[in-house]
This record gives sequence, structure tokens and C-alpha cells, in this order.
Amino acid sequence: MKEEPKKGDEVTWKSHGGRAEGKVVKKVTKAMDIKGHHIAASPEKYAGVCSGKKMATLFFEPSTRTRLSFEAAMLELGGNVL
Repeated sequence: MKEEPKKGDEVTWKSHGGRAEGKVVKKVTKAMDIKGHHIAASPEKYAGVCSGKKMATLFFEPSTRTRLSFEAAMLELGGNVL
């Protein structure tokens, strides 16, 4: 099993455009304020934020993985997809 990346580690990952790379600057594991915005991973807070909204996706190039991730996110937020 792979080790979790630590601050300062060079990392690469698969991206829709190929491979991406970067350096781990900070690992966020709890709610925090960034540039005046409160960031928290609490699904309950966002569950119905898109209730009554519809989303249509248009892509220049077909991308099943991107389309499905966008649709899954919209459904998690309580919206619908066309």
C-alpha cells in the first residue's frame, strides 16, 4: 500500500489532460478559513444547495469520467442533470 503524501513531497496524478505534477504544500484534514471563506467537508451543510436546479454539461471533447463526476456532484447537492 502506498504511503500518504507529506508536506514537501513531489506528487503526480492522472488528470483529464494527461498527467499533472506538484508539491504538497499543506494537508487539510479539518474545517478552516481561507481568504475569508470557511472551508469544511460537511455534506449535511450542502445537501440541498442545488435543490430545484438543473445542470446541462457541454464538453468540447467527450469525457465520460468528467461527465460522471460532474453529474454525481450535482446529484449530491440535490440538483438534477439533463
